[in-house]
Amino acid sequence: MTGTAKCEFSEATIQNGVIKGNDISFTENLDFQGQKLNIKYPGKVNGDEIKLTRQVGTIATEELVAKRKK
Repeated sequence: MTGTAKCEFSEATIQNGVIKGNDISFTENLDFQGQKLNIKYPGKVNGDEIKLTRQVGTIATEELVAKRKK
């Protein structure tokens, strides 16, 4: 699984996407002010939502929930 993540300030490639059962993971390759950052997103799919952990190297970790809009 690959793709692109876009926001108003930048665009990043999504690589190394894997889906196994309810487990999902991918890496966002971001260029932040000339520095390459690989941000890892491991998570789990549960019904209409995906719970992810955003791991920015050793700098920061945060929990995210993506919900399907019905």
